[in-house]
Amino acid sequence: MIRLNEKKIIEDMIVFYCKKNHLSDEDYLCINCKNLLEYSINKLKKCKYVNKPVCSNCTVHCYQKNYRNEIIKVMKFSGFNYLIKHPYIGIKFILKKIFKI
Repeated sequence: MIRLNEKKIIEDMIVFYCKKNHLSDEDYLCINCKNLLEYSINKLKKCKYVNKPVCSNCTVHCYQKNYRNEIIKVMKFSGFNYLIKHPYIGIKFILKKIFKI
């Protein structure tokens, strides 16, 4: 079961990252970011957890190493901006990360 809010968050972050780093527009992603988005959504669909932890707190690291490195770059770059743009979601993420829920 895909979590729609998580899908939206990862999509927003990758679009923001690509737009700022690869000079793409919101309607178009570069091929690498498009592949990363498709890979990430596929991994979300297959996640076995009902109450999914944040990936950095998860005991199962399901991303291949190259995709894991890319998503870490995207999250680091886009995270603060996302926190400003969507404070409720950002605070919820931080609490999940701190309290490992």
